[in-house]
Amino acid sequence: MLQAARVNSGSLYHFFPGKQDLLLAVLDMYHGGLRTDLDRRELAAFVLTAMEGGVMQARTFRDIGSFDGAVRQLRAYFETLLREAPPRRAPRARTMHKKKERP
Repeated sequence: MLQAARVNSGSLYHFFPGKQDLLLAVLDMYHGGLRTDLDRRELAAFVLTAMEGGVMQARTFRDIGSFDGAVRQLRAYFETLLREAPPRRAPRARTMHKKKERP
């Protein structure tokens, strides 16, 4: 996302009011790749909760393994969501129409 927007990580939050809004933007990048019955705002809150919870546990136990475990579980969950999504339709090919010549 940073590369696509051509910004550095320091200015990232200048473009988003908060972390959840940033996560919503990331989820929107997968629009069509996730199930349509998912509430994207709730999904963003879930991701944020899991990530921040992993950070808190890593600090509490002085072990990065808690954070790594949270990330592993999130990845597994998203892989499941992507597998369960309806197949994406291929974009329609555009046809070139010749302009009619004016007499």
